[in-house]
This record gives sequence, C-alpha cells and structure tokens, in this order.
Amino acid sequence: GREGLFVLSRDEKGHLSRTEQTLAPAWGLTARGPWLAAMDTTTVRLYRHSEEGGTMLELVQTLEGPELAGIRQSVFSPDGRNLYTAGFDDSLLTTWRMDPDGAKKVDVLSAKRGLLNVDAVAVSPDGKHVYAAGFCDHSLAILQRDTATGGLTWLSSAKPQAKVQGCVPG
Repeated sequence: GREGLFVLSRDEKGHLSRTEQTLAPAWGLTARGPWLAAMDTTTVRLYRHSEEGGTMLELVQTLEGPELAGIRQSVFSPDGRNLYTAGFDDSLLTTWRMDPDGAKKVDVLSAKRGLLNVDAVAVSPDGKHVYAAGFCDHSLAILQRDTATGGLTWLSSAKPQAKVQGCVPG
C-alpha cells in the first residue's frame, strides 16, 4: 500500500506478527533464497535479511534504467542465480545475474512476438525455460534458459487462438 511494506515474522507455532520495520511502498514482490525483490513502476529494490539475523531486511541495491520502465513483474530462477524483469513500456525482458552485492544486468531482449509490452514473466520449475506474455501482441514468448549463465535463447512464440481486441488487431 501507500504506507509501505510491512515485514512479518513467524513464531514457533506458525503465527504471523508485524515487526517494527516498514519498507518503501511497492506493488509487486518476488522472493528466492535470501532475496526479496520489491517493484514499483520504474525500479526494483533488492532486500535481504540483515547479517545480524532476525527479521530485519536491509536494502542492498535499487535497480533503475530504461529496461525497467513500466515494470510489471519480475521472477527469480529456481536456483536463485538470476532475476528476470518484464519492462512493459519499452517491451524489454531483462536478465540479471545475482551475486552477494546485488544484481548485474546480463542481457536485454526485445522485438520478438510475446515481448510487445511484456506484461508477465515466469521460469519453469526445472529452470530450463522462461516464458513471457506480451500484452499488446497477445502472445507468449518461449525461451530456453542456459542454467549455467541464465542467458536466454529464443525458441518460439504461441499466438492467441481467438481473435482478440487490444493494442494489435487480431
């Protein structure tokens, strides 16, 4: 909400309670391993648990740039080594490599069916594929993921089966 993100803690019985920490507002979250990625419409803030332990989260890095304009979603790979972001405004799917200091940009993809105003991104449970949904072309991009580097290779796209109304005539 506008007030910010509330950090919750779970006790031994599994009950949740609010901690004293409040983070900056965000409208999207994804987490994997030590990382929490919080998105607004132009940035991704990367948090992790403080070295002192406990429930406190520390801001490690704020990702900014044209590849995040209108960011709709981000997702970590199952192994936690990569973060993928869907930049709606410029139709960009960006690959980031995670390391102890945060994220480093690896690659940016665009101009493929399924990436026109990319609206959503997902990684297969085995980490071998990444899928992106294009809002304006009503298609799904299917990419192969190199599990060693996180790099993406275009495989194909799935077009909508029905005529759709929207940004691009069906």
